[in-house]
Amino acid sequence: MDYLENVTVDELEEILAEVDEKKPVQRVPAGIAYKDVSSSRKLRSDMMSIQTRFATG
Repeated sequence: MDYLENVTVDELEEILAEVDEKKPVQRVPAGIAYKDVSSSRKLRSDMMSIQTRFATG
């Protein structure tokens, strides 16, 4: 994932907060996990929130 070299986890989290389309919502958390393994607890929480949002919306 060379394209993530110049992107910070904070930037990815900002993008995640702004996207509504299904594919970006799935890909951005994967990028966050790749960039910052220590954020896995937050990532799981974000994923659960996303799954709930798509299940109800």
